[in-house]
Amino acid sequence: MIKVKYVDSIKGSSKENEDVVSFYNNYCWIIDGATDLFDASKQNGFSVFTFVNEVSSELCLLCNDKKSLDDIIFQAISNVTLKYFSSFDFPEDYFAKLPTFSFIFCREIDNNFEYLMLGDCFLIIDGKIITDKRISEFSKKNRLKLEESMLKNKEINENARLRIFRETRLKANKIGGYPIGSMNPNCIKSALKGRFSVENVSRFILMSDGYYNFYDPLKSLVENSMKIRSNYRIDKLYGKKDDASVLEGIFI
Repeated sequence: MIKVKYVDSIKGSSKENEDVVSFYNNYCWIIDGATDLFDASKQNGFSVFTFVNEVSSELCLLCNDKKSLDDIIFQAISNVTLKYFSSFDFPEDYFAKLPTFSFIFCREIDNNFEYLMLGDCFLIIDGKIITDKRISEFSKKNRLKLEESMLKNKEINENARLRIFRETRLKANKIGGYPIGSMNPNCIKSALKGRFSVENVSRFILMSDGYYNFYDPLKSLVENSMKIRSNYRIDKLYGKKDDASVLEGIFI
C-alpha cells in the first residue's frame, strides 16, 4: 500500500490553479493543465481547471486493480469529454485548442509500483528522476524565441508571446509534434509507462514542472513549498508564475 506523507498544490498567477494532485487507496496522481491559449473556456463553457478536476474525480471512481492504468485514465478522459461533446471524431488541431495537460498516474500493486506519464511531470524515486522528455525540445525552442524577442524589444509583446505559444500548441499529438494529454482519450496511447519492485524503495515524489523547476533536493518539501509560495515574481519571458504541485509517498 501507499501512505501519502505530504501533498501541496500552489496556485500561480493565473485566476485558477490548473494543477490537481490527488490520491485514492493505492493510487496517486498529478494532472498539470496547460494554459488556455484559444479562449476555449468562453467558446465551450468549461475551463482547463474544470476539465482536469473532473478527470481527477473520475479517477477516484474508476481506480480498479483489475484494470491497467492505461484503461483507467482512458475511461476517465472519455467520460469527461463525452459530457461536452458527442464523440471524439475531431482532428488533432481541434483538440489542441481545447484543454491539454501533462500527467503522472501511479499505483502500488502486488508489491510493485506502476506509473504512467505523459508530458513534463516528474517522478523521483530515491533520488532518481523520471520524466517524459519528448516535450523538452519544443519548450526550449519557445524559450529561445522568447529570449530573442526580449533582446530585440527589451520586453515581450503579449500578442507575440501568444503567437509563439499557439504555434507550438497546434503541434500537440501530431506527426513532427509532441505527445501530450488532451480531451481525445487516444492520447493515452503515447504515454510512457514503467514498473519496479518496491522492496528496496523507501519513498517517491510526484511533481508538476512548476514545482520541479524550483525544487531543492537538499531541503524538505515543506521548505520547498514555503519558498515557492512566498515567491511572487512573474517570469518575464512567460508572463506568469506557474502552478506548482507535489505529492510524497512511502510504501507500507
